[in-house]
Amino acid sequence: MWIRINHGIIAKKRPAEGIEVEFTPLVANDYLSRKLDSGYIEITKANGEPAFLSEEKFSELQKIDELVIIEK
Repeated sequence: MWIRINHGIIAKKRPAEGIEVEFTPLVANDYLSRKLDSGYIEITKANGEPAFLSEEKFSELQKIDELVIIEK
């Protein structure tokens, strides 16, 4: 699905590694994303690097209009 980030957010870099989570910025733009079996939403950054949001954070960002699904 394609999503639009309206202002910019911080996402996780490697949530599955668990011990020390790094974060990466997502600037205002459109991104390709997909839901993973782990429950995370993987978002592909412009440089091809993946970023991750939990389902809860994804939903929270939609509620405050910071993240919009533009195409499923």
